[in-house]
Formats: sequence, structure tokens, C-alpha cells
Amino acid sequence: MGKGITDPVLAGIPFLQQHATSLLVNLVVIGAVVFSGKLLDIRKYSHAYFLVFRVVIILALLGIVISIAGRLEIANRIASLSGMALVPILISAAIVTYRKGNFAARYFLVAWGVFLIFVFISGLYYWGMLPYGFVTAHALQIGSVFEVTMLGVATADRVRLLNKEKEEADRLANKYLVLLNEKLEDLVHERTVELEESNRKLHELATHDSLTLLLNHNAIIHALESALSAVERHRQPLSIAMVDIDRFKRINDRFGHQVGDDVLVAIANTFTSSLRGYDIAGRYGGEEFLLILPQTSMEDAGELIERLRQSIADLSFTGTQGKRVTISVGMIAYLHGIKMDADAMIRCADDALYRAKANGRDRIEWGNCTTILSKTGCAGNEDGQQ
Repeated sequence: MGKGITDPVLAGIPFLQQHATSLLVNLVVIGAVVFSGKLLDIRKYSHAYFLVFRVVIILALLGIVISIAGRLEIANRIASLSGMALVPILISAAIVTYRKGNFAARYFLVAWGVFLIFVFISGLYYWGMLPYGFVTAHALQIGSVFEVTMLGVATADRVRLLNKEKEEADRLANKYLVLLNEKLEDLVHERTVELEESNRKLHELATHDSLTLLLNHNAIIHALESALSAVERHRQPLSIAMVDIDRFKRINDRFGHQVGDDVLVAIANTFTSSLRGYDIAGRYGGEEFLLILPQTSMEDAGELIERLRQSIADLSFTGTQGKRVTISVGMIAYLHGIKMDADAMIRCADDALYRAKANGRDRIEWGNCTTILSKTGCAGNEDGQQ
């Protein structure tokens, strides 16, 4: 039949006319196997059938080579073998992949199933076992059209499935990117917090006394300068207190430096617990402390420091053998009529502290800033005149 079909088409081309059957059959086999393998995604669903498909393709290619070499008898046998094996291999492969979840295979099975039915009808018609009719006379054409249509539907379904898988892959990729970005943001935030904490600790080390944890000398001076600037702007009261631990050198010499450190820490803790939230305490140096009392009049400041002096006098230390620890305090209030900087305020408070010690210790003395500054030539009015 194949030869009869190709004779009119290939008339005048003897080589192709002689080799038409083996060449066309083997080419059809190769095309069908390649198309079916892609449609059924055979490599994914069945490694065994993937190998079978490769063997069939190699066999068909071998048939083509043998046909071109002139061994027509062998080539035709290979073509016949490939053609006969093609349908059962494709159908069984479709069944296997369908069972494994490839739903595109159902269209493939329906297409081949209906086509084979119409081939069977056509065979019965040609054998005279079925009467003439449109369907029986054109069974092969009807079966072929139906098969092509169903394979087209299967191809479309396969494309739809691939697009769906691509969309799902894109969705998962985007989700992963979102999670990755969130994780990166969390990591950046974590590192930022760690950096801020490190900077805070470095700032504390640079501005705080390591033993008492109060502001160190430079930091308390800077705090006083800032407080004086606020006083000038807002015309508010301000008092400061210079505190010295009485006979601290004797404590160190008699009881040891560890006991001395314990005394310093205990007094610093008393400052922290007794002062108000906006008051500022710092270790000025050695056993001296500077207390800044913003928005505090002389009367209120005196009462606050007196309570503080009494609290420290009531402290008990195991290392001092029952000896009381007291403080002497020199205080000064900012005078708006006299322009004073931080250095002037400290000198005035220090002079008052000296008098507190000279008058018996464990007491508070107020300084006369006007007298002290006039003696040193540092006093001036608000216009800067001396």
C-alpha cells in the first residue's frame, strides 16, 4: 500500500521510490516517539520507558542508514518491526505515566484508542465484513482526524500544565525572595541593635567612672556647662554641691584600698537612689563628687543635700570596724546677676567645701560667689562688664 501511495508522488526519482517505505516508516516512528516522549514527559515519569524510547529511535535511525546503504530487505524488516512495536509501546507508556499522575496521558490514550477502533472498523470494511457507509468507508480519515484533535488537546493541556508549573515556581521563588529579604532585614536590624548597643557601651566607658558608674570628670564638667546654658536661656535656678568623703585617705591607709572602693561605691549608690531623676552626679576625682541640681533653689537644694548627708552618715560598712563615714559639702547657687561659667561655679563650691572641712567636717557650707569671684577678678555682670 505504501508503495502504491508514494509511486505517483516520487515518479522520476528512482532512489526515493525504492526506499520510500523504509524511510517514511522509520521517520514516522522517530517523530511519533519524540512527540510522545515530550507529551508524556516520559523522562520524568518512567526511566525504563525513556530507555525503551531511545532504543526505538536508535533502531529507526539504523533502519534509515541501512536503507540508504542499499540493504532494502533488512531496512524494510526494521521498518516493519518498528512500526508494529510503536503502538503497543506508546499505549503502555501512556498507561504507566497516567498511573503515576500524568493526566495529559488520558488524552493520549483516548486518541490512540479511538484511532485503533476506527482502524479496526476500516479493516472489517475492506474485508467485506461491514457494509458500505460514510463511517466505514472513511474510518481511517475519521480516526486520524480524531487522533490529531485529541493529541492537540493533550498538547494544549501539557502547555497549560507547564505554564502552571512555571507560575508555581515563580510564586515559590518570589515567596523565597520575600522570606530572604525579611530575614536580611531582621539580620540588618539585629546587627544595627548590636552596633547601637556596642556604641552605647563605648559611650558609657568614655563618659562614666568604671568604679562608681557615675559620670567621670570630663563628663560631669560637660553636664554642668550644658546645665548653665539652660539656666541662662530659661532664667531658672541652679545649685551645685561639691562633696568630699571625710578622712578618706585614713580609711584607705587603715582598712585597705578594697574597703576604700566599697565606700566610694556605696556613697555613689546613695547618690543614685536619693537624687531626683533630673539631678546629675559625677565623680570629680579621687574621693570628690560633683552634684548638679537643676531647677532647684538654695532652700530646696540645702534640704536635699542635708538628707543625703544624713543618709551617708547612717551607712554601715563591715570593713571599717564600725567607724562612721561622713561627707563634707560645699554648695553654691547660680546667681543670675553675675555671669558664671562652669569653672567659676566649681571654684565657688570648692571654696565652700574647704570651709566645711575647716569648720569640723560632716557638714554643709554655702559659698559666697560674689566675694570669691571679685577676689579673683572673674565676676562680671550679664553684659560682660567686670
